[in-house]
Amino acid sequence: MNKVTYTLEGIDFGYDSSTVLHNLNVTFEPGYFHAIVGPNGSGKSTLLDLVAGHLSPQNGRILINDSPMETFSSEELARLTATVPQEFNFNFPFTVEEIVFMGRHPYIPRFSRPTKGDREAVEAAMNTMDITLLGNRALFHLSGGERQRTIFARALAQSTPGLLLDEPTSSMDIRHTLASMAELKRLAHTENHTIVAVLHDLNMASAHCDRIMVLNDGTLHSFGTPSEALTTETIQEVFGVTAHVWESELNTHVIIYEYKE
Repeated sequence: MNKVTYTLEGIDFGYDSSTVLHNLNVTFEPGYFHAIVGPNGSGKSTLLDLVAGHLSPQNGRILINDSPMETFSSEELARLTATVPQEFNFNFPFTVEEIVFMGRHPYIPRFSRPTKGDREAVEAAMNTMDITLLGNRALFHLSGGERQRTIFARALAQSTPGLLLDEPTSSMDIRHTLASMAELKRLAHTENHTIVAVLHDLNMASAHCDRIMVLNDGTLHSFGTPSEALTTETIQEVFGVTAHVWESELNTHVIIYEYKE
């Protein structure tokens, strides 16, 4: 299966008596780089966990290519969707290369050795994320940005048509941030992958993403192109910030915020 579509229908989710997401209806399609944006606590990471199958909705259903998610085995899901979590912890001093190789686990039978194809996928992912020279280093000894690039590379090595990322560049320097965003855009447009990323930088989302989903208090506020989803009115209503927007000469949606002392 070389394409994946995620469809959420009437999704409700909460913890104890607290509602996190309510009556959410949205579709993430192949060939698009989607961003999920919204204030802190609006349900962005929870939504990503639901799409990844890490959580189950209390109401509604999630479809993968028109089939209910629960009809897929964990192995099938691992070959469809790779994730880059916001937080990651390893209690063993794995090297960078060992962690990236974890992305190949869905394809390597138990007690079998990696194939040439597995090794090539790992090498390509490490090269893309500029961590080849870090291969023998333990994750414990890396900077925050280097760790993020390692986990990102693990997801790329998984070779899935769907990729879900939670603030994937929050610790990266600007060069690696731009390179990572460009790679996600390439995967969507050239490989027809379905990319969904939680992002906080609205300008970064506007510059690189095809579709932007704006969450507010667990509900869908707007969903569309950057110019459709991130208007001055939406930014004021959802984020409580006064902003000016325009389309730049580089064909990107630019947002300038007003800062009041």
